[in-house]
Amino acid sequence: MEAPTRKEREMDNIIERMRINLEKAHVKGIPEYIKRLHDNRKSEKFEDFHLEGRAALMFSQAGFDVTLRESPDLALQFNNKQLYAEVTHFRKKEQDRLDDAKMRGLGDEDELVPYGNTYSLEGKHAWEQVYEVAIKKINQYKEHAPNMLVIESSSSCIEDTEIPSAIDMINEDVNSGKCPGLARLNGILLITVDEFNIPQWREVFPYYTCNPSVTLSKELKHLLDNIRLS
Repeated sequence: MEAPTRKEREMDNIIERMRINLEKAHVKGIPEYIKRLHDNRKSEKFEDFHLEGRAALMFSQAGFDVTLRESPDLALQFNNKQLYAEVTHFRKKEQDRLDDAKMRGLGDEDELVPYGNTYSLEGKHAWEQVYEVAIKKINQYKEHAPNMLVIESSSSCIEDTEIPSAIDMINEDVNSGKCPGLARLNGILLITVDEFNIPQWREVFPYYTCNPSVTLSKELKHLLDNIRLS
């Protein structure tokens, strides 16, 4: 049997630290989640799964009882009130690399530079991409319960200025009856995770839909409004 490579040892250490942190936070569903991490440690999906654990720790720190699961990704409970969260990850984009190079090229010059325009390379605005993900995830939202879409963004293209436009589109689809499944969604919780990228001072931003089929309690909304990264 071949000895693990340095990269594999690093991944194993990351997984073990996550396991320890989740156990300390009394999160449920850890064995199945850790298996998913191990099974994907050589895949580009590893970071996506790893961020699910980070989201679980964040919700636990906010006061929720957290269970890691398959679909939706997280079951959250507070004072017998239930909430579900589906986690998705926007990875760093080619536009980020171009924007970062542009910023580095300025050196010490004090000049404002536009960034984050995905349309020229991808043919879609960032808010359109968020809206499309919300639709794509409809089958993951739990019926007869409140649901939040947690977007973890490693891209400066997907930031807080884009989410209100996506929320507006979701509201329009629900109100018009075009996409009734979106009524299961109570909102989007945006997390920016790349501390070395442009919006490094930002963390967590909650946004809410207007007419969800199940209303968030004031208690749950208060927790979401005050949530911070662990």
